[in-house]
Amino acid sequence: MKTLPLLALLTLTLAACSQASTPTAVGTGDVVAVTHPSGIYANTQAANDAFVLADLNRLGTLAIAPLAYLNVLPVPGSTDSVRAYVKTSFASPVTTSVSWGDGTATTAVATPTVSRIETHDHAYAVFGTYTVTLTSRDGAGVVIDTRTFTVQAGKVPVASDTVITFDAPPVAANSRADYAVYSEAGFSFQRPNYTVSRFGVPFNGFNVGSSTGLYMFFSSATDFMTPDDGKPFALKSLDVRDIVVDSISNVRITGHKTDGSTVTLTTNEVANAAVTVTFDGSWQNLLSVDFQSAGGRNESYFDNVTVRR
Repeated sequence: MKTLPLLALLTLTLAACSQASTPTAVGTGDVVAVTHPSGIYANTQAANDAFVLADLNRLGTLAIAPLAYLNVLPVPGSTDSVRAYVKTSFASPVTTSVSWGDGTATTAVATPTVSRIETHDHAYAVFGTYTVTLTSRDGAGVVIDTRTFTVQAGKVPVASDTVITFDAPPVAANSRADYAVYSEAGFSFQRPNYTVSRFGVPFNGFNVGSSTGLYMFFSSATDFMTPDDGKPFALKSLDVRDIVVDSISNVRITGHKTDGSTVTLTTNEVANAAVTVTFDGSWQNLLSVDFQSAGGRNESYFDNVTVRR
């Protein structure tokens, strides 16, 4: 906690007798009309401090002076923290505190703040929209004033890659495991009205390579890949091989995006070998991906599907 001195020209008078019965939150609708005071500032924090002082000076000209003031600004140089600026006129036994809207403990603030603005910083663990509330209570614990300020802050999740390997649970050699829906790493694969299969290595002379994968048979059906939480994702790459020895049958892959548009790519397979298909930056904000034959009978084997969330 630190304090800021008020400018000598500050005329804000905080008087209990002038407070309206239903306080109007200060710092929500009012501050947007304040012009940033001109000047040369040593850093962003100095500019923020000047902004708050100018806002308080403006409020000092109001016919009804507020009993409490709250403003919340980002902490310069931080990606997850905000700074609450507080000024109050209450005297003991009134107590005042700031709640941050994320379920953490409240922060006590001094009252009255006679010749200073008190500041308190708070970091949010998860990015989101939060309501910061300044609450004053009398000696009996009754709320006599509240101020609120809505902020967006918090740690933004860093996108990371996840590789779906289809390796678990193990499938015995020359055996297969069938699923109405196969799920791994938060994604599900299915072929409506059919099953999807994983083959053990080896599998009856088929060209499955050396790793368990997902078998897709496209003679009359489409396979779908969807995120279990329904949130958008990016498709980065996957390995594909035709499962029939000495055969090539390409697959048309279509991504369905959040804006209703689609992106499409057709594999270019090589007989008896796995091919890594890489997707460009247009394969983002996907809600689902489907796999279809690029023409005629198609039996393919997918592995190492890499997604980014």
